[in-house]
Amino acid sequence: GKKVLGAAGQITPATGQVSLAAIRPNSTLTSVTVIGAEDGTGFGGSWSVTAYAICANPPAGLQRIVATSASNSSAKDATATCPAGKGVVGTGGEITGGAGQVTLEILAPSPADGTGGVYALAFEDDTGFAGNWRVTAYAICAAVSKRVVAQSATNSSNKGLFAQCPGS
Repeated sequence: GKKVLGAAGQITPATGQVSLAAIRPNSTLTSVTVIGAEDGTGFGGSWSVTAYAICANPPAGLQRIVATSASNSSAKDATATCPAGKGVVGTGGEITGGAGQVTLEILAPSPADGTGGVYALAFEDDTGFAGNWRVTAYAICAAVSKRVVAQSATNSSNKGLFAQCPGS
């Protein structure tokens, strides 16, 4: 009876030559698929992908919303918008056809408080990609009451930050 409320993925080792191509919650919100892709020059070492599904009893109104960009060769974005009265409880995103040369730069609630949906933005790497590709945003939506947002200062240093739930 549990459903996916959150999805995540990890590439090990994090070499910079392998990236996440998909973090996709399935349509029934019972599983998460994570796909990794080597960049255009490949990677000679061994690597693995880990998929995370954050599961719980389903909150009221739980559903997955999907939005996909056009399929062409340029930077692109997609926003999966939750229906009225619902907000984002989980996110997912996917690059299709990028052959490891397209990077998901943003995968986040939009607006930042999560009242609208999920925004996914992808770009081709610095060598470009001649083929067509698209980006998909997945919003896991439910009737929820509160989201917490924290943002770091803008500078060139590494950042660390946490968002804390009220009353914790």
